[in-house]
Amino acid sequence: MKQEVIFSFDTSIGSDQVQIELCNETMILARTTIHFTSTDTQSLLKESMQLLQSHSCTPQNLVGVAVIFGTSRFTVARLCAVIANALSWSLHVPALSYVTPPAISTLWDNMHQQAKEHAQSSNPYPLIDPHYTKEPNITL
Repeated sequence: MKQEVIFSFDTSIGSDQVQIELCNETMILARTTIHFTSTDTQSLLKESMQLLQSHSCTPQNLVGVAVIFGTSRFTVARLCAVIANALSWSLHVPALSYVTPPAISTLWDNMHQQAKEHAQSSNPYPLIDPHYTKEPNITL
């Protein structure tokens, strides 16, 4: 039986940071933090895949993706939502969003509930929308 894991992208830890957690049903297996700069916003997917590989997992081990939206920059929130939605769509797993970090057991139960409710549908899982805490500040 394959190991089932969930990705959690937590943007509530800082405005230019994302904490990626790889969780099984009972515990956090691995955690890494990415610090974004104005010239480096490309490492989220790469770091996520490295985290999977470090625990002998592949994307096919994912049973869900969660994003915890906090005080992150517009770009960081949007990027996390895009990655979560892409993984959800391509792997046929749920993507859920939160404003406060849930307990691992709650996260796991919510993923399985979403998968159960969606089991009879041939449509993709619903997309999550980014949650912004302020208006974007775009400079040209």
